Amino acid sequence: MPHMTGVELVEQLRKRGIDSKIMALSAYLFSEVRAAYERMDVHVMFPKPFDVGALRSAVDRLAA
Repeated sequence: MPHMTGVELVEQLRKRGIDSKIMALSAYLFSEVRAAYERMDVHVMFPKPFDVGALRSAVDRLAA
C-alpha cells in the first residue's frame, strides 16, 4: 500500500467502527507492529512469506 501501513489501515477501520475480524499479512511483523495489531484486535497475523495451507486454515477458522 503506497500511502499507509497496515497498522494505519486497521486504525482507520477501527475508528470508523468496523469491528470485523481482521487478518494481517506482513513482511514486517516486528514486536511493536504485532503489539499494535493486538491492541486493535487483529485476529490473525502472518509473516511473509507464508504457508498457503496455514493461511487457508486461518481463513476457515475466522469464517466459522
